[in-house]
Amino acid sequence: MIKSINDLEAIKASQQFKLAMREGHKRLHVIVEMGDKGIALGAKEILNYFIKKFKEQLILDCAVMMGPSVSEEEFYPVIEIRESNKITKYRNVTTEIAEEIINKHILKGEIVISALLSQTVEDN
Repeated sequence: MIKSINDLEAIKASQQFKLAMREGHKRLHVIVEMGDKGIALGAKEILNYFIKKFKEQLILDCAVMMGPSVSEEEFYPVIEIRESNKITKYRNVTTEIAEEIINKHILKGEIVISALLSQTVEDN
């Protein structure tokens, strides 16, 4: 409950990173596909893990967001990484795989082959 301006300022300060992640042009968009099955299999935890790690490592040029349920339910949690003309999907993502995705794909541009579900390149 907000009782003073200090309470409001504390809430604003605690949310600044999430706001920064949504603003401006982003190099990558990390989409955690949800749906009932995805949430039951840990998609919300994976979403929060990406947000936490991006905050810790000050990765501000990437956005993290929830996405709709997809047909690949047997591979949940599914993470989709959208770049300028490329979509890469990872399957059965755990926090360990999310860490590998951050360290390899997001920071170095390398595909994590062991968790790859699909990759599509779109014509511009």
